Amino acid sequence: MPTKNLVSWNAILGGYAMHGKAEEAIQIFHLLHRIGQKPDLVSFTGRAGKLEEAYSMIKKMPFEPDGCVWGALLSFCRVHNNMTLGEIAAKQLFKLEPTNPGNYILLSNIYASKGKWREVNGVREMMSKIVLRKDPVSDFPGQCVVSFGEATLQMITLSML
Repeated sequence: MPTKNLVSWNAILGGYAMHGKAEEAIQIFHLLHRIGQKPDLVSFTGRAGKLEEAYSMIKKMPFEPDGCVWGALLSFCRVHNNMTLGEIAAKQLFKLEPTNPGNYILLSNIYASKGKWREVNGVREMMSKIVLRKDPVSDFPGQCVVSFGEATLQMITLSML
């Protein structure tokens, strides 16, 4: 390989992951980490539907997994309808990113795809307890103001008569 950069290494990692060569992929992952590169191995295994392998790799990481790592796993749990690992990833994300509504929505969608409506409602209740809320002063017809942390989004619906 004439130029060794993160793109080429990620391609190699993806190839190993897609063909079940987890040990080889982990060796390259550790090599890249030692030289200061940050490969996205979890995404490769998740994309291939090998969620248990992805989770195993997360547990073996030589550093603490961040929201990006757990978010990738949760996203692929949604794609592949894996409720068990989705719950594990969501639990970690709720600790790391408690006000990120996307994490709650992904978990809720996993539950909905399994027909777990009680759990869907539980996630909605959790979301109602975080900072995401409708602003009560928006009494203009067709107006909705949503506050999330320090950000505010104002939406106005225009009707054509």
